[in-house]
Amino acid sequence: MKTLYLLRHAKAVQAIKHAWDPADDRNRPLTPSGIGDASEVGAWFARKGIRPGLALVSDATRTLETWQHLRASSHMDVPMRTMPELYLATAEQIISVVRQVGDSFTSLLIIGHNPGLEELAGAELSTSALASTHFNETWSAFTPALLEWKVRRFR
Repeated sequence: MKTLYLLRHAKAVQAIKHAWDPADDRNRPLTPSGIGDASEVGAWFARKGIRPGLALVSDATRTLETWQHLRASSHMDVPMRTMPELYLATAEQIISVVRQVGDSFTSLLIIGHNPGLEELAGAELSTSALASTHFNETWSAFTPALLEWKVRRFR
């Protein structure tokens, strides 16, 4: 059985320059409350005994910081790959990334952005929201339309 976790990054500061500036958006750090939320997600992972086999994280500052605080508070030492293609990825782009994961991993955590994560899970995902699903196929056969998702909000 495979388990997929989709985590929207924690609360980030507003764009400093212009909302249309991709460099400004990509470099937005977490707010103090966002740091607390990411740490709370990690503590929840620890309480539930959740330890993904692999974490795939967008290369945006806010997603990387979400991973750092989640990892620190959960005491998780799992492999992580920074993936530029997850920055503002569509649902189809995320599905493509999932389908490329090797089957040696039984669980996968993706930390990314809306609207792609919401489209994939079919549910509203506020900052720090976690959607999860289980399925019996290989990663390469991942078909989200046939799955039920559970959503947990931390904010």
